Amino acid sequence: MTVVSAVITKHCTAHASDSFLTMLKPDGHREIVEDQKPKIVPVKHWRGALTYWGLAQFGQSSTFDWLRLRAQLVSYPKG
Repeated sequence: MTVVSAVITKHCTAHASDSFLTMLKPDGHREIVEDQKPKIVPVKHWRGALTYWGLAQFGQSSTFDWLRLRAQLVSYPKG
């Protein structure tokens, strides 16, 4: 189960996420495999964050790690 919430005002933006990573068992039940890792990736250059849900890991590739690397590569907007 995933809950993602964002509050956006002229003064600030707040992100919140509560999520379990689960695995579907052959009998149809879901097993919680992770319940402590963050789902919010800060993007300092934007003074904001990215919140994700859905595919958290595929093989050895982690969505969190992928987003964190991309967030580090972000530059200030030109203009």
